[in-house]
Amino acid sequence: MNCLHPLLSKIHLIIIVILQFYLLQSFGQKLNYLDLRKYILQRPMNDEDTLTLSNNIHTLEKIDTNQIRRNFLKDYYADLGKLYWLLAHGRNKTVYLQKAFATYSKALSHAPHDPRVLWFFALWYAYHDNCIKAKLYMDSFKKHSDRKKWNTECIAFAEAQCQ
Repeated sequence: MNCLHPLLSKIHLIIIVILQFYLLQSFGQKLNYLDLRKYILQRPMNDEDTLTLSNNIHTLEKIDTNQIRRNFLKDYYADLGKLYWLLAHGRNKTVYLQKAFATYSKALSHAPHDPRVLWFFALWYAYHDNCIKAKLYMDSFKKHSDRKKWNTECIAFAEAQCQ
């Protein structure tokens, strides 16, 4: 019986080490997406630089969102949604518009008052002739964004869609 006691003690120690390692991995430090973003995303030459846009999308899609801190998920999804939106103006328009909508919907669930997300939905619904929702999101955008940063021409254009 005395021979088993040291063996059980070692097994107990191994189990504790494994448990600590698992807990550290599960609840340890997560990524600050804003710090990571400046190193992984390339600046496109313009809105029609589909190669850079596609590369950025591919890079973001490879990131495990479980490793991003919760308060930075809104930024991740807003960036990915914008890239899909910009790429939708080229080939496969419908596919990328659907991906943009789905991605911005995720961003909305993490940050319901984020002006980038509200702006997207205001435009989306205006272009898709759902003027009630377009007005709702436009009013919310105006309420939660800095008036100095408004693009009044774009706002007037979006509001004219529902006239």
